[in-house]
Amino acid sequence: HHAGQLPPAQDRDFLHPEGLIACGLNEKGTTRLERFRIFTDKHSVETLPPKRKKALTLAKTPGALRQCLILYLEGVQFDLLYATPREVAYKAVATALSDLAAQGGRPTHVLVQASLRQETNEHLVMELETGVAEAAKRFKVTGEFVLGSVSPNAHLLQVLATGVAKTPAKNVSAKKSSKREMGPQPGDVIAVTGALGAASGALQCLRQLGRSSLIGHEKLAEAYLKPAARIAEACFLNEKNLAVTFDIQDGLAAELNAALADYDLGAMLLESSLPLSPLAKEAAQILAVPSDRWSLYGAEDFELLFFCAPGNWAAIETGLKKIGVRATPVGQLRPAEEGVKIETLSGEITNLPSRMWHPLVRRRRA
Repeated sequence: HHAGQLPPAQDRDFLHPEGLIACGLNEKGTTRLERFRIFTDKHSVETLPPKRKKALTLAKTPGALRQCLILYLEGVQFDLLYATPREVAYKAVATALSDLAAQGGRPTHVLVQASLRQETNEHLVMELETGVAEAAKRFKVTGEFVLGSVSPNAHLLQVLATGVAKTPAKNVSAKKSSKREMGPQPGDVIAVTGALGAASGALQCLRQLGRSSLIGHEKLAEAYLKPAARIAEACFLNEKNLAVTFDIQDGLAAELNAALADYDLGAMLLESSLPLSPLAKEAAQILAVPSDRWSLYGAEDFELLFFCAPGNWAAIETGLKKIGVRATPVGQLRPAEEGVKIETLSGEITNLPSRMWHPLVRRRRA
C-alpha cells in the first residue's frame, strides 16, 4: 500500500533493508543502535559509529542521503486509549523528519512499516496509512506505508518510521570558514522557535483524565498527537549556515545539556525568557496544576533549539518571520568551566540539571 507517489526506480535504494538502521531492544529494554549507513549518489556505503542518541552530523558529501529510524511501541510511546492509529502514524513520521531536519538534512522520503496485533482489523490498517499520507503531504515528502509481519507480542502494535534526507550541496561545498563550520562559541545566542510546554500539558491531560478531557481543546490535543515539526525552519537555518540546530524531543533542559556536552561548552539560561505556550497554560487550568516546569522539562514539543552568532540574529529573525515562526533568545553560551546555569525568576543563579525525559520509560494508562 502506498501513500503518496513513489520515487523513481533508480532512487528506491533507501527502501532496501540493508540500508536501514539495525535497531532493537536489548534485554534491559533500552535502545540498541547497531549500525548507521549513509548512501551517496553513487550508492557507496559508509558505516559510522553513533556519538549520541540523535546520532551524527551529515556526511560531507554533496547529495549524500541520511537515514533516521524511529520505533514506536504501543504502551511506551503511545497508547490507543487516547491516540488513534492515524495520529500514531502521523507522529512517527513527524518525529523522524524533525530529527533529520535538525541535523542539517532536507527530508525527502519516509517509509513506515507496521507490525500488527493478531486481532488487527482493516480499519486500523487504513487509519495508519491515512496518517502516513497526511504527514507526508504536510511535510512535503514522498511517503510509503507497508505492512510487516504480525508483532511477536500478540497484543502489541509497533510502528517503524524511517526518514531519509539529502545533504544540500551548499552546506558542504563552501570552502570559506563560517560560524556554523567552526561550531558554537562562547558568547553565541541560545534560542528556541515557537513556544514550549504544550505537548507535556496535553499528555498529562490524556494520561490523567482521558481523551474526553480535551473535547473542545483540539489545538491542545494536536500539540502532542500531531506536532508541527519545524522542518522548513531547520532547513533555512542550516542551509544558510546561520545556526546549529537541535529538535526538542526530550525537553529543553535535556537537549541543551546534551548539545553543550558535545561541543564542550557551558551556558547561562534565563527562565524569564522561556516562551511558555498558551496551550500549556490551558492544560494547567484543566488539570489545576502549575505549568512553569513544562517549558524546561516537558518533552516532544518538536520546536528547535539553536545556537547562533549574535551577528546572525537579525537575518534569522527576518527569515523565520517570513516562514511564519517566531524565535526567542533564551540565554548565552559560556565556557565549559562555567557550567550550565539558569537564572530563575527570583534572580537566583543555579545549576540546570538535565532530568532527561526518556521515551522508553513505560507510561501509565489513562
